[in-house]
Amino acid sequence: TTAGKTYFVNTEFGGHKIYHNKDGHFWCCTATGLESFAKLQYGIYYKNTAGDISVNTFYPSTYKVSNDLTLVQSGNFYETQNTKITIQGSGDFALRLRVPAWAKDGFTVKINGTEQSFTPQNGFIVIDRVWNDGDYVDYNVPFSIWLKTLNTTTNEKAMMYGPLTMVCKMGAVSESECIKSYLEY
Repeated sequence: TTAGKTYFVNTEFGGHKIYHNKDGHFWCCTATGLESFAKLQYGIYYKNTAGDISVNTFYPSTYKVSNDLTLVQSGNFYETQNTKITIQGSGDFALRLRVPAWAKDGFTVKINGTEQSFTPQNGFIVIDRVWNDGDYVDYNVPFSIWLKTLNTTTNEKAMMYGPLTMVCKMGAVSESECIKSYLEY
């Protein structure tokens, strides 16, 4: 195939991205950089020594806590702004759901279909209870438009929609102009 990949991209406003091609412009880290995507699963769940389970990322997945307990997360958070966590097995533990910093419009939590009220503690909703097989939590975090200050400057902002960066097509720039821009940067 001749699918292009991009790597080490210019992040300037309106900056043009250079893609590889099958005959050249193939940078060394292209293959190893792709390994990073296989590691995304490592940040979904965390379990502390007290047995609390933190859900850090909202992505369809299964977390086998033990032979007797599994958490199944389903839904398409980035389209529906909702995730569902179903308990398979039972146990007495705290389920901690991350409240993203961008959650300006609040959140809703339903346990087995009944809406519950929670006050975040250190960035997490803590649901400490005895869980039974088939219990589930519906967690909805509405997206809203907000501006994020870029790390390198206070004068430039990125437009965000919840966790998503908004982008627009800026027009074509020749490869030589783009390379010159990289060298000047």
